Amino acid sequence: MPFPPEAGEPDNLQFSIFNFQFAILPGPHHLARDRSMHHPDLRKTRSLFTLVLLLYVLYAGAFIFRTSFVVDGVRHFCLFDDAMISMRYAKNLAAGEGPVWNPGGNRVEGYTNPLWTGYMAVLHLFPVPESKVSLLVQITSAACLLVNLFFVQRIAMFLSGNSTTAWLGAVVLTAFYLPLNNWALQGMEVGVAALFVSAAVWMALRGMAGG
Repeated sequence: MPFPPEAGEPDNLQFSIFNFQFAILPGPHHLARDRSMHHPDLRKTRSLFTLVLLLYVLYAGAFIFRTSFVVDGVRHFCLFDDAMISMRYAKNLAAGEGPVWNPGGNRVEGYTNPLWTGYMAVLHLFPVPESKVSLLVQITSAACLLVNLFFVQRIAMFLSGNSTTAWLGAVVLTAFYLPLNNWALQGMEVGVAALFVSAAVWMALRGMAGG
């Protein structure tokens, strides 16, 4: 766990992808000893959090693979039916036909997620087989849920006074919550939404703590 800041020292927020850790680090002269990871509680926190992240990557990978299927020797990845509707609009948009269900057809808005559909259109521009475009959407959602766990950990530690039981329980329950994974990994925008909400809550808490 990070050392408590001394009086008059502002907290600093550090983000390290390589350490799989968002860490609230105290003032400047404590920074070196925190980064050295010699503190046993900090090592324990990072080890447990990294383990949960690795388990989630395996879980998400298995989930995505199990929702794919093989046709004529080619593995196809697909999304939930509503997400596939957005994908059809996105495909036509990327092809220059505009956001339509059928090229040359009526311009009827059959989607309710224009930003997500626009992102799907960008993915259709990538040089990947059509059978694998949905996989890019699923990977995006898995990545959003993975990053979301960083914020969940930070929020739980902040509210619980760095309780290991609290943050570990919050992270595990969030990571393997089936409804969240089901809708996100099957192509809906809930993974991105969850990430944005968690990030907003964390920034609000940081702002309140900072006065």
